[in-house]
Amino acid sequence: MMMASKEKVSSAKQNDKTIDFWDAFYKDLNTGVNENEEQPSNNNDLEWIVSDKPVVLDKILSFFPRTRQPSMHILEIGCGVSQLSRSLLERMIRQQGDGKAHHAYAFVSTDVSLVCLQHNRDRDAAYVASLPDAATLSYTELNVVKELPACQMHKYDAILDKGTCDTFLFRSKRTQKGSAAHAPLLKPLLNNIHRLLRSGCKAKYIIISPRSKLKSVRDFNGFASVNRTKMSTDLLGDAV
Repeated sequence: MMMASKEKVSSAKQNDKTIDFWDAFYKDLNTGVNENEEQPSNNNDLEWIVSDKPVVLDKILSFFPRTRQPSMHILEIGCGVSQLSRSLLERMIRQQGDGKAHHAYAFVSTDVSLVCLQHNRDRDAAYVASLPDAATLSYTELNVVKELPACQMHKYDAILDKGTCDTFLFRSKRTQKGSAAHAPLLKPLLNNIHRLLRSGCKAKYIIISPRSKLKSVRDFNGFASVNRTKMSTDLLGDAV
């Protein structure tokens, strides 16, 4: 897991074939949606890299920025059909009930696949309707390597990335190996992450990755610092 903190400081894009691939992939998944479920089903086979066990969620939450602001805005990129944002929000609400600091939480979970976003909306409809006024969870289309809408700029206290950076690294092919600091899709990704994070509030880009190092993130000059934390294998659960 890596955390990059923001410092003051040509857009590639995913083509239609890539988006069609993910739409087809999620259509083929046997996700077993139950719109009447009040709690998320234990579909750990639909999680990747780490599970959503409480000990894992607490570890991730420990990296969230400490803020005195009354509200916190969290963006997840490349959510797929993961329940990460929902599970984190549930955990944060539960902790507030235990007497910890009170904030309003707004989670925005995004992907390029409209199929997976609709799946998530259907799966979590009952839960979202039951949320208190100070908490929101939404699923929204966002292509994080395209030009961003102005309303999204410098908005988020934390950005969650569970596998998106890895996917772009896997897909990217350098034409001149060793001559570029970043793989082709990584530069627009990191530039946009920098634009999405709030300025001057110790905002963080939290990457959950099976890789021990992400040199492209380490070498990106928009982040004030980059820290790595290894998660022990007993925290990984049944996730792949």
